[in-house]
Amino acid sequence: LNRINRAGKFPKINLCCQNVCSLNISKPSKRTYSKLVAITRNNDDIIFLCDVRLNSGKNISGLNDIEKKLRLLGYHFFHNSDYGRRGTAILISSKISYTPLAEFKDEVGNIFLKQIRINSQTITLGSVYGPNSDDKSFFDTIQKAVVELSSENVILGGDWNATVDGSPSNRNIDVLNSISIP
Repeated sequence: LNRINRAGKFPKINLCCQNVCSLNISKPSKRTYSKLVAITRNNDDIIFLCDVRLNSGKNISGLNDIEKKLRLLGYHFFHNSDYGRRGTAILISSKISYTPLAEFKDEVGNIFLKQIRINSQTITLGSVYGPNSDDKSFFDTIQKAVVELSSENVILGGDWNATVDGSPSNRNIDVLNSISIP
């Protein structure tokens, strides 16, 4: 990205990742709205969300309410969350001028990729919620989807439920207070 930024081609955008531990839309509440305000308060350009638990197939009115509130807060809302567990989403600020191109959703709501164009740059954005077990197929699925979308730039964010630090757990800040090592 540094090489691209020096050339002035890649758009200047700021990013945020958040595990929201449910947007709980079974019944709209002030708590849900407060959570949306907290998620968007820094005015980030792109926000990757995971563990949204929208259950969008059953809670249409709650989902519509969240979409309206996020529009009022200045964001376009895209998600992959058909169940009351897991789920991923991407918020894109309405201040960003972009063209949607394609998207990929896995069946369980752990992966949501959205390919967009900002200026002349094609970017694949991905919100990821990693499995709680060692699942190689999860990473294979991400790799295959990213290759198929074939963007010039790929930005993946989220809660991967993984650590690359191999230090013993008593010295590994990535697993501090974890019940099991991801």
